[in-house]
Amino acid sequence: MAAKMDPKRRELYVEGKKDRLFLKWLTLGRISTNSKILDSSFVEIDESQGGEKERLILFAKLAEDKAKNIKFFIDKDFDRFLLRDYPNNLWSTDLNDMEGYLFEESNINKCCLLGCRFDKTDPMIIFNKAIEYAINIGCLRLVSKKFDLKLSINKSKVTKYIKKSGDKIHFNFKSYIVAVIQNSGQRQDLINSISMRLSELKSTLSGIDPIYLVRGKDVILIFSRILALKGVKLTNFEEIFWSSINEKNLQSYKNLSDVVSYLCESV
Repeated sequence: MAAKMDPKRRELYVEGKKDRLFLKWLTLGRISTNSKILDSSFVEIDESQGGEKERLILFAKLAEDKAKNIKFFIDKDFDRFLLRDYPNNLWSTDLNDMEGYLFEESNINKCCLLGCRFDKTDPMIIFNKAIEYAINIGCLRLVSKKFDLKLSINKSKVTKYIKKSGDKIHFNFKSYIVAVIQNSGQRQDLINSISMRLSELKSTLSGIDPIYLVRGKDVILIFSRILALKGVKLTNFEEIFWSSINEKNLQSYKNLSDVVSYLCESV
Protein backbone atom coordinates (compact mmCIF):
# COMPACT_ATOMS: atom_id res chain seq x y z
CA MET A 1 0.00 0.00 0.00
CA ALA A 2 1.43 3.40 -0.99
CA ALA A 3 -0.19 4.94 2.09
CA LYS A 4 1.74 2.54 4.28
CA MET A 5 5.03 3.69 2.79
CA ASP A 6 4.33 7.43 3.04
CA PRO A 7 2.80 8.50 6.40
CA LYS A 8 1.76 11.87 4.95
CA ARG A 9 -0.18 10.40 2.05
CA ARG A 10 -3.97 10.16 2.39
CA GLU A 11 -6.15 8.01 0.23
CA LEU A 12 -9.92 8.10 -0.10
CA TYR A 13 -11.60 5.34 -2.06
CA VAL A 14 -15.03 5.81 -3.66
CA GLU A 15 -17.16 3.49 -5.75
CA GLY A 16 -16.91 4.95 -9.25
CA LYS A 17 -15.56 7.65 -11.54
CA LYS A 18 -18.61 9.91 -11.07
CA ASP A 19 -18.11 9.88 -7.29
CA ARG A 20 -14.41 10.63 -7.71
CA LEU A 21 -15.07 13.59 -10.03
CA PHE A 22 -17.79 14.94 -7.72
CA LEU A 23 -15.34 15.07 -4.80
CA LYS A 24 -12.60 16.44 -7.03
CA TRP A 25 -14.92 19.31 -8.01
CA LEU A 26 -16.01 19.87 -4.41
CA THR A 27 -12.43 20.12 -3.12
CA LEU A 28 -10.98 21.98 -6.11
CA GLY A 29 -8.31 24.44 -4.99
CA ARG A 30 -8.53 23.18 -1.39
CA ILE A 31 -7.47 19.55 -1.45
CA SER A 32 -4.20 18.76 0.30
CA THR A 33 -1.28 17.84 -1.94
CA ASN A 34 -0.98 14.70 0.20
CA SER A 35 -4.54 13.56 -0.57
CA LYS A 36 -5.59 11.28 -3.39
CA ILE A 37 -9.13 10.30 -4.43
CA LEU A 38 -9.30 6.87 -6.02
CA ASP A 39 -12.19 4.78 -7.31
CA SER A 40 -12.78 1.04 -6.94
CA SER A 41 -10.97 0.26 -10.22
CA PHE A 42 -7.74 0.69 -8.21
CA VAL A 43 -8.78 -1.96 -5.67
CA GLU A 44 -7.19 -5.32 -6.33
CA ILE A 45 -9.91 -7.49 -4.83
CA ASP A 46 -11.53 -10.19 -6.95
CA GLU A 47 -14.88 -9.09 -8.39
CA SER A 48 -16.40 -12.38 -7.18
CA GLN A 49 -16.46 -10.69 -3.76
CA GLY A 50 -19.23 -8.39 -5.00
CA GLY A 51 -19.72 -5.09 -6.83
CA GLU A 52 -17.88 -1.83 -6.28
CA LYS A 53 -19.43 -1.17 -2.88
CA GLU A 54 -18.90 -4.65 -1.44
CA ARG A 55 -15.28 -4.71 -2.59
CA LEU A 56 -14.64 -1.36 -0.90
CA ILE A 57 -16.23 -2.56 2.35
CA LEU A 58 -14.03 -5.65 2.29
CA PHE A 59 -10.96 -3.51 1.58
CA ALA A 60 -11.95 -1.18 4.45
CA LYS A 61 -12.11 -4.12 6.85
CA LEU A 62 -8.69 -5.33 5.71
CA ALA A 63 -7.15 -1.84 6.06
CA GLU A 64 -8.91 -0.76 9.27
CA ASP A 65 -6.13 -1.68 11.73
CA LYS A 66 -3.23 -1.46 9.29
CA ALA A 67 -3.42 1.95 7.61
CA LYS A 68 -4.95 4.95 9.39
CA ASN A 69 -4.55 7.17 6.34
CA ILE A 70 -6.77 5.10 4.06
CA LYS A 71 -10.49 5.97 4.19
CA PHE A 72 -13.58 5.04 2.21
CA PHE A 73 -16.80 6.78 1.13
CA ILE A 74 -19.67 4.65 -0.18
CA ASP A 75 -23.37 4.86 -0.94
CA LYS A 76 -25.54 4.15 2.10
CA ASP A 77 -28.26 2.63 -0.07
CA PHE A 78 -30.86 0.94 2.18
CA ASP A 79 -28.36 -0.22 4.81
CA ARG A 80 -29.97 1.99 7.47
CA PHE A 81 -33.01 -0.29 7.33
CA LEU A 82 -30.92 -3.46 7.20
CA LEU A 83 -29.02 -2.32 10.34
CA ARG A 84 -25.69 -2.90 8.65
CA ASP A 85 -22.50 -1.93 10.46
CA TYR A 86 -19.44 -0.47 8.74
CA PRO A 87 -15.76 -0.42 9.75
CA ASN A 88 -14.59 2.80 11.45
CA ASN A 89 -12.51 3.94 8.47
CA LEU A 90 -15.55 4.21 6.21
CA TRP A 91 -18.10 6.97 5.67
CA SER A 92 -21.43 6.41 3.98
CA THR A 93 -23.47 9.06 2.19
CA ASP A 94 -25.79 11.18 4.33
CA LEU A 95 -28.71 10.17 2.13
CA ASN A 96 -28.95 6.92 0.17
CA ASP A 97 -26.32 7.72 -2.45
CA MET A 98 -24.25 10.45 -4.08
CA GLU A 99 -27.20 11.42 -6.28
CA GLY A 100 -29.11 12.35 -3.13
CA TYR A 101 -26.92 15.44 -2.77
CA LEU A 102 -28.56 16.78 -5.94
CA PHE A 103 -32.07 16.76 -4.55
CA GLU A 104 -32.29 20.34 -3.27
CA GLU A 105 -35.05 22.58 -4.60
CA SER A 106 -32.65 25.17 -6.04
CA ASN A 107 -30.80 22.44 -8.00
CA ILE A 108 -34.07 21.00 -9.32
CA ASN A 109 -35.29 24.43 -10.45
CA LYS A 110 -31.97 25.23 -12.11
CA CYS A 111 -31.91 21.87 -13.88
CA CYS A 112 -35.41 22.34 -15.33
CA LEU A 113 -35.42 26.06 -16.06
CA LEU A 114 -31.86 26.56 -17.30
CA GLY A 115 -30.66 23.09 -18.24
CA CYS A 116 -33.85 21.82 -19.88
CA ARG A 117 -35.43 25.20 -20.77
CA PHE A 118 -38.73 23.94 -19.35
CA ASP A 119 -41.22 26.03 -17.35
CA LYS A 120 -44.64 24.67 -18.29
CA THR A 121 -44.96 22.87 -14.95
CA ASP A 122 -43.49 23.68 -11.55
CA PRO A 123 -40.26 21.62 -11.43
CA MET A 124 -40.97 20.52 -7.84
CA ILE A 125 -44.31 19.02 -8.88
CA ILE A 126 -42.51 16.88 -11.46
CA PHE A 127 -39.73 15.98 -9.03
CA ASN A 128 -42.17 14.98 -6.28
CA LYS A 129 -43.97 12.74 -8.76
CA ALA A 130 -40.62 11.13 -9.60
CA ILE A 131 -40.02 10.57 -5.88
CA GLU A 132 -43.49 9.02 -5.53
CA TYR A 133 -42.81 6.52 -8.31
CA ALA A 134 -39.25 5.86 -7.13
CA ILE A 135 -40.45 4.96 -3.63
CA ASN A 136 -42.22 1.92 -5.12
CA ILE A 137 -38.97 0.76 -6.71
CA GLY A 138 -37.00 1.57 -3.56
CA CYS A 139 -39.32 -0.56 -1.45
CA LEU A 140 -39.04 -3.35 -4.02
CA ARG A 141 -35.25 -3.15 -3.73
CA LEU A 142 -35.50 -3.32 0.06
CA VAL A 143 -37.86 -6.33 -0.04
CA SER A 144 -35.45 -8.07 -2.40
CA LYS A 145 -32.56 -7.41 0.01
CA LYS A 146 -34.42 -8.33 3.19
CA PHE A 147 -35.75 -11.61 1.85
CA ASP A 148 -32.76 -12.42 -0.39
CA LEU A 149 -34.97 -12.62 -3.51
CA LYS A 150 -32.16 -11.58 -5.85
CA LEU A 151 -34.54 -9.62 -8.07
CA SER A 152 -32.95 -8.20 -11.25
CA ILE A 153 -34.35 -4.72 -10.75
CA ASN A 154 -31.62 -2.91 -12.66
CA LYS A 155 -32.24 -5.09 -15.72
CA SER A 156 -35.90 -4.07 -15.90
CA LYS A 157 -36.33 -0.76 -17.73
CA VAL A 158 -38.68 1.29 -15.58
CA THR A 159 -39.27 3.94 -18.26
CA LYS A 160 -41.27 1.43 -20.34
CA TYR A 161 -43.92 1.41 -17.61
CA ILE A 162 -44.29 5.18 -17.20
CA LYS A 163 -46.68 6.39 -19.89
CA LYS A 164 -48.89 9.31 -20.75
CA SER A 165 -52.60 9.05 -21.40
CA GLY A 166 -54.17 12.37 -22.28
CA ASP A 167 -52.85 14.83 -19.71
CA LYS A 168 -52.16 12.12 -17.14
CA ILE A 169 -48.88 10.32 -16.51
CA HIS A 170 -49.10 6.90 -14.91
CA PHE A 171 -46.63 4.33 -13.58
CA ASN A 172 -47.87 0.76 -14.07
CA PHE A 173 -46.02 -0.64 -11.09
CA LYS A 174 -47.75 -4.03 -11.13
CA SER A 175 -46.62 -4.69 -14.72
CA TYR A 176 -43.15 -3.52 -13.73
CA ILE A 177 -43.04 -6.07 -10.89
CA VAL A 178 -44.08 -8.81 -13.33
CA ALA A 179 -41.21 -7.78 -15.66
CA VAL A 180 -38.74 -7.79 -12.76
CA ILE A 181 -39.81 -11.30 -11.76
CA GLN A 182 -39.49 -12.51 -15.37
CA ASN A 183 -36.04 -10.93 -15.77
CA SER A 184 -34.98 -12.58 -12.52
CA GLY A 185 -35.99 -16.06 -13.70
CA GLN A 186 -38.42 -16.36 -10.78
CA ARG A 187 -41.85 -17.98 -10.65
CA GLN A 188 -44.73 -15.70 -11.66
CA ASP A 189 -46.77 -16.70 -8.61
CA LEU A 190 -44.18 -14.83 -6.55
CA ILE A 191 -45.99 -11.59 -7.34
CA ASN A 192 -48.61 -12.14 -4.61
CA SER A 193 -45.95 -12.73 -1.97
CA ILE A 194 -43.95 -9.68 -3.12
CA SER A 195 -47.07 -7.48 -3.19
CA MET A 196 -47.94 -8.52 0.37
CA ARG A 197 -44.41 -7.83 1.61
CA LEU A 198 -44.38 -4.48 -0.17
CA SER A 199 -47.63 -3.50 1.52
CA GLU A 200 -46.29 -4.51 4.94
CA LEU A 201 -43.02 -2.67 4.37
CA LYS A 202 -44.71 0.53 3.24
CA SER A 203 -46.90 0.45 6.34
CA THR A 204 -43.84 -0.02 8.57
CA LEU A 205 -41.97 2.84 6.87
CA SER A 206 -44.91 5.24 6.62
CA GLY A 207 -43.32 7.83 8.93
CA ILE A 208 -39.93 7.82 7.18
CA ASP A 209 -38.84 10.79 5.07
CA PRO A 210 -39.39 9.69 1.43
CA ILE A 211 -35.86 10.76 0.48
CA TYR A 212 -34.54 7.75 2.44
CA LEU A 213 -36.77 5.34 0.52
CA VAL A 214 -35.43 6.01 -2.97
CA ARG A 215 -32.36 5.22 -5.01
CA GLY A 216 -31.01 8.38 -6.61
CA LYS A 217 -30.48 6.83 -10.02
CA ASP A 218 -34.13 5.70 -10.07
CA VAL A 219 -35.30 9.23 -9.27
CA ILE A 220 -33.17 10.78 -12.03
CA LEU A 221 -34.31 8.21 -14.59
CA ILE A 222 -37.98 8.72 -13.73
CA PHE A 223 -37.59 12.51 -13.55
CA SER A 224 -36.13 12.55 -17.07
CA ARG A 225 -38.89 10.22 -18.33
CA ILE A 226 -41.65 12.51 -17.01
CA LEU A 227 -39.96 15.55 -18.57
CA ALA A 228 -39.67 13.69 -21.88
CA LEU A 229 -43.39 12.84 -21.75
CA LYS A 230 -44.05 16.55 -21.24
CA GLY A 231 -42.21 17.35 -24.45
CA VAL A 232 -38.69 18.11 -23.24
CA LYS A 233 -36.07 16.92 -25.73
CA LEU A 234 -33.39 15.41 -23.55
CA THR A 235 -29.78 14.48 -24.11
CA ASN A 236 -27.38 13.86 -21.23
CA PHE A 237 -30.01 14.67 -18.61
CA GLU A 238 -27.99 13.22 -15.74
CA GLU A 239 -25.02 15.42 -16.63
CA ILE A 240 -27.33 18.47 -16.82
CA PHE A 241 -28.69 17.65 -13.37
CA TRP A 242 -25.22 17.23 -11.86
CA SER A 243 -24.17 20.56 -13.37
CA SER A 244 -26.97 22.27 -11.46
CA ILE A 245 -25.50 21.44 -8.05
CA ASN A 246 -24.73 24.30 -5.67
CA GLU A 247 -21.80 23.87 -3.28
CA LYS A 248 -23.50 25.96 -0.57
CA ASN A 249 -26.32 23.41 -0.36
CA LEU A 250 -23.85 20.70 0.61
CA GLN A 251 -22.47 22.28 3.77
CA SER A 252 -25.19 20.87 6.04
CA TYR A 253 -24.34 17.24 5.27
CA LYS A 254 -22.14 15.94 8.09
CA ASN A 255 -20.59 12.87 6.46
CA LEU A 256 -19.82 14.72 3.24
CA SER A 257 -18.29 17.57 5.25
CA ASP A 258 -16.13 15.09 7.18
CA VAL A 259 -14.90 13.58 3.90
CA VAL A 260 -14.01 17.03 2.54
CA SER A 261 -12.21 17.92 5.77
CA TYR A 262 -10.20 14.69 5.59
CA LEU A 263 -9.11 15.50 2.03
CA CYS A 264 -8.36 19.17 2.62
CA GLU A 265 -6.71 19.42 6.00
CA SER A 266 -2.93 19.43 6.13
CA VAL A 267 -1.07 16.54 7.74
